[in-house]
Amino acid sequence: IMQSKQSSYYKGDRQDVASLIDKRYKKILEIGCGDGSFSFNFNRCEYYGIEPNLSAWKKSKSILTESYFGTFEQVFKDLPDNYFDLVVVNDVIEHMQDHMFFFDNIKQKMSDGGVCIGSIPNVRFIPNLVNFIFRKDWQYVGDGILDDTHLRFFTQKSIKRIFKEKMYIEEFIGINSIERLYTSHKYFIYLLLSLIFGKDSKFMQFSFRVRIK
Repeated sequence: IMQSKQSSYYKGDRQDVASLIDKRYKKILEIGCGDGSFSFNFNRCEYYGIEPNLSAWKKSKSILTESYFGTFEQVFKDLPDNYFDLVVVNDVIEHMQDHMFFFDNIKQKMSDGGVCIGSIPNVRFIPNLVNFIFRKDWQYVGDGILDDTHLRFFTQKSIKRIFKEKMYIEEFIGINSIERLYTSHKYFIYLLLSLIFGKDSKFMQFSFRVRIK
């Protein structure tokens, strides 16, 4: 289990995803909960977490109702069945060794009508396409689209295809756009390129709310 990320990597209340919280949930599971910061978006609930980074997991234990050390695959059998009405996966699916194991099995842990919210990086984000197509480069770094711990890469089309097969899509929104992240000449260059590559390429991530079938 990788422990090398900076502590800031495991923090964040993620307001760009919190906007998808549409009601008061009672039993929540967050996969990749980091230090537990996202739980501050909720009141009066049972909040369970799963976290593979040791130092972040230790911090989450003091905040959450219960926190499991490991990956979803490793602790799956320890989670209660038919229990959670909300599952949170903020930039987590791309880290999973077998993301289809998650999609095929998470329903077992969710109550009837359970909802999943989260976010996922967009490999077709314009700066990544510029590096790949024009600079002919694919360099892994410490965070972002080519985070060196990412095991999977998704486009808007590919992740929607999985959602449509496994769940009902309620919301699917592009977040962290070039308008927000860049200014001056870079923004205008990326804006022009988005006319060629497509509107989806303007977003670094997508946030979503999906309901189990």
